[in-house]
Amino acid sequence: MVGCSILLKSSNGYAYVANEEICFLSETIRDHMPTICKHNSNMGIEITVPKVEGEVLAEVIKFCEMHAFETFVFKDENEIKRWDSEFVNVDEATLLGLGFAAEFLQIKILQVLIASKMPRDGRSSSTCTIRCLPLKKRKWYYCA
Repeated sequence: MVGCSILLKSSNGYAYVANEEICFLSETIRDHMPTICKHNSNMGIEITVPKVEGEVLAEVIKFCEMHAFETFVFKDENEIKRWDSEFVNVDEATLLGLGFAAEFLQIKILQVLIASKMPRDGRSSSTCTIRCLPLKKRKWYYCA
């Protein structure tokens, strides 16, 4: 499996290569990695992440990179928490996109982080409505 990469495509056509270390944070990809890498020694698989634009998908990949290599990037646990807090300090539309990507790719650490940032009562200030359920039953909805 060494050197296996996946091409992640956003809903608006942007494509990003994610290496094996990053992919292991995604349960969706991790569950299929042995099959993917066995049949495609190089990059041969493409996964489209629905309802997620390129800029948001790039941020998700950045998040995964930071957490995949956190022992080399951060000095201590407080620095990780600070970085995570800044990462989700975004507008509601971006947070929703991050939520869609985290849910589709099943990136648990990102799902928990986003859920902690969501409005507790399920109401929001824009036309988006987001419901957070317990981790195992969480679904993300977009209502215009």
